[in-house]
Amino acid sequence: MPPLVSTLLATLTISPRALALIPMQCTARPAMHASPPSRSVRMVRMNAGSLAEQVKLAVSRGASSPLDTCPAVCGAVATGFGRGSKKLGVPTANLPCSLFQTTLNDLSCGVYIGWAVVRGSLYKCVANIGFSPTFVDAENPEKMVEAHLLHVFHDDFYHEPLALLLVGFIRAERKFNSFDELVTTIRADIETARLELDQPPYHSMRHARWLRSKLITPDLDSTGPVFELLPPADLLADEPSTADGIIVGLPPAGFEWGSIF
Repeated sequence: MPPLVSTLLATLTISPRALALIPMQCTARPAMHASPPSRSVRMVRMNAGSLAEQVKLAVSRGASSPLDTCPAVCGAVATGFGRGSKKLGVPTANLPCSLFQTTLNDLSCGVYIGWAVVRGSLYKCVANIGFSPTFVDAENPEKMVEAHLLHVFHDDFYHEPLALLLVGFIRAERKFNSFDELVTTIRADIETARLELDQPPYHSMRHARWLRSKLITPDLDSTGPVFELLPPADLLADEPSTADGIIVGLPPAGFEWGSIF
């Protein structure tokens, strides 16, 4: 009896009719699969219970709060006000909320952590949604998504597609008493994003199917700006399909064999 059939019989109750089909399926299996590849991918399937446990862990860390629904936005980067890089030393890529009509109006103003895709690569990011009230008489003329990607870019990507999946909330937007206080807080936010995005449940969300679809540069001329609200449980269940260690689809940037990516 083939080994696969023995294993099935040890764990399952199978009807005789179904059992009769198994040898045919086993003998039809291509010989190339007889030995698994030397490098395999370990996959973890998430369910509602594990999501609840991961959310509890995130809350206990106290640095961020997982979102009930995760905003996913994609649009062309707008020319900003020069404040992020010139005044604060923290360059940002900006998506005006008017790109998405009124769909972002209900999002709470504040600082979020998440994953960003630009130029076919995946990066950690921290994003402020709001009006930048600390800049007196120079506040944003409209609600703005200002994202800082945790990577050093040597050129701008104005007017290029940027996709953001926001998965956690750090703090509400507020007016600071000084630029020094603002800069100190922003740098703390960046470090929070750097550390938190390596922790559950956020780390696993970087394989979200929505993000993988954006690794191929979106054609905004045909699709236009995109805004969706995605359930966290769906993001955790979105690992790429595998067949004997072969990844179907594009792996995220930074993928390492033999690890959960």
